[in-house]
Amino acid sequence: MNKTVLFLVFWITIPFLMFAQTSQHFQYEQALISNNTRCISQNIDGSEIWVGTTEGVSVYNGTNWTNYTTNDNLPHNLIYDIHCASNGDMWVATGSGIAKFDNGNWTAYTMGDGLPASAIWSITEDTDGNIWGGTSNSGIFKYNGNTFYTYSTQNGLIDNSVKSIYGDKYGYIWVGTGAGLSRYDGNTFKNYNNTNGLGGNLVNDILQLSNGSIAVATNGGLSIFNFASWQTLNTSDGLPNNNVLSIAENDANVLYIGCANGLFEYENSTTYSLYNIDDGLAETIVSSVLVDKTGSVWAGAPFSGISRYHKNNKTVIFQENTTIASNNIKHIYKDNNAAIWISTDNGLNSYENNQWRTYKTAYGIA
Repeated sequence: MNKTVLFLVFWITIPFLMFAQTSQHFQYEQALISNNTRCISQNIDGSEIWVGTTEGVSVYNGTNWTNYTTNDNLPHNLIYDIHCASNGDMWVATGSGIAKFDNGNWTAYTMGDGLPASAIWSITEDTDGNIWGGTSNSGIFKYNGNTFYTYSTQNGLIDNSVKSIYGDKYGYIWVGTGAGLSRYDGNTFKNYNNTNGLGGNLVNDILQLSNGSIAVATNGGLSIFNFASWQTLNTSDGLPNNNVLSIAENDANVLYIGCANGLFEYENSTTYSLYNIDDGLAETIVSSVLVDKTGSVWAGAPFSGISRYHKNNKTVIFQENTTIASNNIKHIYKDNNAAIWISTDNGLNSYENNQWRTYKTAYGIA
């Protein structure tokens, strides 16, 4: 899924909140810590939704919100990414390091502990349980539970400005940058750009498909690598725009490609469709895509809300002041119960059993 970094900061006023202090944190009744929500994850048993905001982390157990900040040992309140590790630990990438939540306690790691930079934009895990993170200008790092290892252009990385990092099921680490893509096999880097198979040098999203191939959204089209060769879909194949922002795949192996000028449905070279505003999309820019359990496709936009599309039904648009908290969609997430969660710059939404809920700082559920 897609990880777009948006530097938007809001003053949040939180009047009339009821809270109770414990030895670890404050527990606010039905209240996010900030309306500016950025990323969403879920704990390993599915009992909690974790939300990263510009003011800390909010955790929802289905009834109450628990909020964590630097007062609870987070290294920074600006949260870029959240990852649930295979052992159940929750990892948070922040504006000044990373933090691990384990057995009710936070452990912070900063440059003083071996991180190559303060701001960590993305975080993932490999098949051996190592934690990997990408930085804005200092490459990537691996943490094996004891030691941090840094990899940069000096070690073969294609570029030090990391946009996304992805661990696949074969154990490879894929690093998307503004200068191309790197694949790390545990020993060496193999680099790809627009001179050796990659459609464009700017990597916006990385996804492993059900057949094991790696799909890469770039500013030069959607590139798919089958570990032998590259195939790139671009405007000559029907894409509405070469700037591909996001990727999703349904159970029938159909790809949904979010572009800067519409949503592209691709089954094969002869079976594909294009959807834009005339077909009911909220706007032409599709910055995030997700397929739900019914096969419906959710297409998030940065300015005009979110659209839900299904082949057998018409496209439905959800916008602020009607169903969702804001038209500025940051992240779309599907939890273990198939509920849809949507983060925006003015609150959080969930959609389950045809019911919308809005979560904000001041009044919990609407």
